[in-house]
Amino acid sequence: MENHLYALIIIIPIIIFILEYYKIKSYTIDGQYLTIIRRFRNIIIDTTQVAELQEISSLRELKMIKLYGINFGPLSYKSGIFWSYKYGIIHLFINRKENPILITLRNRKKYLISPDNEEKALIQEFCPVKILNYQ
Repeated sequence: MENHLYALIIIIPIIIFILEYYKIKSYTIDGQYLTIIRRFRNIIIDTTQVAELQEISSLRELKMIKLYGINFGPLSYKSGIFWSYKYGIIHLFINRKENPILITLRNRKKYLISPDNEEKALIQEFCPVKILNYQ
């Protein structure tokens, strides 16, 4: 019994650290770069390399399988690498269910983010391509 308690004392902080490491705080865009702000390591996307922006109506329609990352169900918090039947490998950085946007770069790398309306307007303003609606 005592060994189980020690294991829990060790495992719980590790789980909390992993969740905090992948947690998405917000998105910012300043001229040429879209930055996905995380607790420890930010992801920077060069907006001049964006080939397509596509608005996704529902995450369920993507039919994704998690390859690596965090899927914190009820909180709608997802981060990591997923595979979609329609789009292939996608890097997810989502902190809400609303407004997911699929960003496809010229090198075919894909990111799925969920900006709020203000962040979405900034992305639309600074990216060289316009947001398409999901079909």
